[in-house]
Amino acid sequence: MKWGNYQLVGNFFVNAACYTGIVVKSVLLESDIVVFFVEIGHTYPER
Repeated sequence: MKWGNYQLVGNFFVNAACYTGIVVKSVLLESDIVVFFVEIGHTYPER
């Protein structure tokens, strides 16, 4: 393998890690929002 190939592989892994982190964060945020709305629903019953 040449140095350029190592750079490509490294960039791929960095991008994959960043993308995975973004996905995990967005999923956690979405689940937090869902829990938030569920808590509101329990705290304030239907009007």
